[in-house]
Amino acid sequence: MKNITPILRSLGLLESEIKTYLNALEKGPSTMLELAQAAGLSRQATYTAMQSLAKRGLMSSAEHGKKSLYAAEHPEKLLVYAERRQAELREHADDLKRALPELELQVGGDKPIVKVFEGKEGINAIIADI
Repeated sequence: MKNITPILRSLGLLESEIKTYLNALEKGPSTMLELAQAAGLSRQATYTAMQSLAKRGLMSSAEHGKKSLYAAEHPEKLLVYAERRQAELREHADDLKRALPELELQVGGDKPIVKVFEGKEGINAIIADI
């Protein structure tokens, strides 16, 4: 199986969240203590990771008698989360494109900008700049 950790990290998950999710996926519904031991994390770190994953829709909890059991959502939810993140990033990129002219006005301020151009590439850069 391909190592999924770098992919999960690129989605913005922290190491503790990755360990918690993968161990919960493997173990099935488990107590917080069982997840913490399996992931090699403190209970507090596991609880924090579980809360963050639950906000992302990747973990859920259920009462089983007096105990709370925590489980990883189906891996398809990872794809849904990734697509949602992609849409958010696309929206932020569009917002940035609209704000770019205003940001460019803030460049430099009162300081003069000096550029040095050399060779044919420099001439091409000057022409592109004009």
